[in-house]
Parts: sequence; C-alpha cells; structure tokens
Amino acid sequence: MLETVASFMAKMDAVGWKYRDVKELPEGRMHVGCSFNTKSTTVYISLFFDKEGHTVSLRVPRLFPVPVDKRLQLLEDINTCNKDYRWIKYFIDSSNDMNLQVDAVINAENSGEIVVELLARTMKIIDETYPVFMRTIWA
Repeated sequence: MLETVASFMAKMDAVGWKYRDVKELPEGRMHVGCSFNTKSTTVYISLFFDKEGHTVSLRVPRLFPVPVDKRLQLLEDINTCNKDYRWIKYFIDSSNDMNLQVDAVINAENSGEIVVELLARTMKIIDETYPVFMRTIWA
C-alpha cells in the first residue's frame, strides 16, 4: 500500500470518517472511496492516489443529472462557482452529469491532513453550491 494512502486512512480513522473500496488500480494508482451526507444530498467521492505518492485526485461523479433545457443556465452557475471557490472545479461531462473535481500535491507526511481537509472543504462547498444549482433546475 502506498504511504500516502496509509497516512490518509490513518487520519480518516482518527477523525472517525469511514472509507471503503480501497484497491490498487492496474496502472499502480490507488483508489479509496468515501460517502458523505451533506445538508442537501449524499455524495460518493473517489480518491485516486498516484503511484509516485505526489498527487491525489478527488472526484465526485454524477452529482446530479443536468436537464438539457437547463444546461446553459447551469453553465453560468458553474462559471460563477468555479470563480468563487478556488479549491474545486465543477463541470458537465459527456453524459450530461454534473461532476466535481479537486487535485492536490501531497506527500506521505502530509497526505492525511491535506486530503481530510480537502474532503471537509469539498463538503462545505457542496452544501453552499448545491442549492444554487437546484434553484436553476427547478426555476
């Protein structure tokens, strides 16, 4: 197991947060999955740790489906959120689903602290932005 992943899992255990789906991927990266309940929704987060132990990619796939008739309005919301929240990037994928991603530089000594902090910030940002997206969809 990568030292960065072990450090992350130790920090998750220390704060009492659950993780699952720990597996090595064919190219040597490691995957760890987490689920969180926010004020507005439940999200599944995939964390991908590179085999060199230098980066982590946090992905929230399929946050919600994007109605075709609301795509342009949601793109305006995405632009605003991406400008206002520097830690994350929202985007609509080719399946018309809203996604969120965060990338960070880490090492074995700091991966636990950094990745848990990124998870906390990501949940806070989702709590603040999800209602904005939903207002656009339901307007």
